[in-house]
Formats: sequence, C-alpha cells, structure tokens
Amino acid sequence: MIKFSQLESFVVVVECGSINKAAEKLFVTQPTLSRVLKSLEDEMGKQLLYRKNQGVIPTKEGKILYRYAQSILDELKVINNLKKKNIDELFTELNISVYSLFIKEEIFAEFKNSYKLSEISLNIDEVTLEKLIDNVYTGASELGIAVVNDIELPLIQKNAQAKRIKILPLDVSPLYVHMGKEHPFYDKDTIVLKEMLPTTYLHLPFDLYSTLRLGMAIDDVVIKDFHRSLTINNYRIIKSILKSTDCFLFGNKWQIEELEKEGICSKQIQNCNVEMHLILMINERIDALSSETKYFIELIDKYYKNV
Repeated sequence: MIKFSQLESFVVVVECGSINKAAEKLFVTQPTLSRVLKSLEDEMGKQLLYRKNQGVIPTKEGKILYRYAQSILDELKVINNLKKKNIDELFTELNISVYSLFIKEEIFAEFKNSYKLSEISLNIDEVTLEKLIDNVYTGASELGIAVVNDIELPLIQKNAQAKRIKILPLDVSPLYVHMGKEHPFYDKDTIVLKEMLPTTYLHLPFDLYSTLRLGMAIDDVVIKDFHRSLTINNYRIIKSILKSTDCFLFGNKWQIEELEKEGICSKQIQNCNVEMHLILMINERIDALSSETKYFIELIDKYYKNV
C-alpha cells in the first residue's frame, strides 16, 4: 500500500528536480530517498521519473501522480489543521428556507463580510410555505423566513405549535401589487382590483396554506376570480417575468426596494384591509441557535423591521 511519506517524498523530488536537493530538504540521505522512490515505482508498477545527470523529470505517469499527490497532501494539511483549530474558525454553514420574500442583496454581503473563514456555506432554499415548515421541523433548515397574510396566519400558528416550531413576528405590511412597465396599470396612481381582472396574476406554487388565498376577498373581488394566472417557482424568474410582461404579483412593503432595482413598481390596492405578516420560524426542540443563525436573524431585523 502506498504511504503518505512516499507521496510526500515524490512531490518534493519533482519540485526540486534533483534527488540530492530533495534529500537535503527532507533531511534524509540520498540513498534512503532513492530507495523510497524505487519502492513507490514498484508499488505503482510504472516508471515515474527519468533519471539524468542533470537531475530528474517526471514521466507522463509521474506527472499524473504528482498532481494527485499534491491534492492529497493539501487535503491532509487541512485535516491536520482541524486538530489545531476550532472548527468554527475554519468553516460555517447556514441553511435557510424562504417563502414569498426577495431577500436583499445587502444582507448576504454583510453576512459574508462578517465571517473571515476558509469556507462559508449559505444555503437559501426558496420553497412553498408547507415545505418551509417541514424543513424547520426536520432540522433541514435552522431558520424559516416567510411572508403570510391574515387568512393563512392562524392555521400556520396552529400547525407550528403542534410541531414545536416557534414563530417570531417581525413586522406587518399592507398588501401591495408589483408590476413592470409592460403592465397597463403601471402609471396608474390608484389600483382598483376589479379593473385588473383581465390581467395575469403571477404567483408561487400553491400548497396547503397558500390555497387559502384563493378565497380571499378584496374590494368585492375574490382572488380565484382571476382566470389568467402564471405559476413560477423561481424568484429570479419571477422578477424577470414582472419586468418584461404584463403580469402582476401580490406582495408586500419588504420587497419594494429590491424590485425597484429591476424597474418594477409597487402599489397599494384601494379598499384593501388585508395585512401581510413577516415572520421567522425556528425549531423549539433545538437547545440553542447557532451563532450564524442568530446573526442572520439580526440582519433580517435590521433590514426589514419597520421599513
């Protein structure tokens, strides 16, 4: 079996281009190093080095082995560092599920700049509300961020309590509609929902909770009365569709600023009493939130509360 010491010796020899120089660097004798190289070639069953008067150069097989050996030795150094350092000094990971919110770019930038680590893994899962609750319950996500309306909230609270999921209310917003310049009401000051019935209602996929929206009445218009609709499950594509078509999206005040960057306007609806709630969800069964989760909650609070 090939040993790490053999690979280390081989890498040094290739980099030095000389067995004598490599022996000095490794603090061994030249004959000892030659025997190590010969045993490695015997183990591989291939010639790895051309030995010449002016030094050594790797064969084709030797070049391939050199690349792999370098990679293995680099990984070994990382593993050895784990013995010397706290894992939190090297790596951080945070898994978040999001529903119905375009998270501001500034939050990601501030989070990244606060952690001077070798590796940061920030996983944002854009999901349905039902999947978000399931992710928080199973521990797949440490944090859930959702925007829900008055009708959905009581059912969410009931089911969250049964699953021992804690809901943290953050802020309340009127219901808005978001639309791009291609929408016929883009320049209108007042939005009367009945007048928008011929236009296309853009929305995320429905689930157990969000289907309740279809029965929501606003100024004598029920949402299910919109016969033209488009379902998109990707937030980036939703922005693109709003920007380039006559679709509209029901939304909230927390995404006005982010959508403005795309030339998408946000308008309140006449005679609308529906309120939207920005909530955070965490699993009560977890003994303590990670420092990364706590910090991300602070950022959400900083950028969204009372905007």
